[in-house]
Amino acid sequence: MSERPLVCIPEAIPAAQWARYEEIRQYVTRQSESLGALTNGYALRFPPDGDTLLRLAEFITLERLCCPFLDFALLVNEDSALLHMTGGEGTTEFLKQEMGFP
Repeated sequence: MSERPLVCIPEAIPAAQWARYEEIRQYVTRQSESLGALTNGYALRFPPDGDTLLRLAEFITLERLCCPFLDFALLVNEDSALLHMTGGEGTTEFLKQEMGFP
């Protein structure tokens, strides 16, 4: 399998969904309870309530369109929802710049 290029394609998100995408992206970047760097991306922790899980699923659905190189994992238990955003070499730095992660 060849390495997928680290390219963001904003126009891949339909114009009718752009405002919702921005709203959900802000939620993801501002409302996570914690953020941890992984060797190839980031892990974000959220409360496991239904509204949050729906927002995270919607975020993944839209983010996959503009950043097809990203891999997502959503791990849920009774205490938390963990969103892992990972990819190939350079993904951690890319997310740091694009998502504003520290």
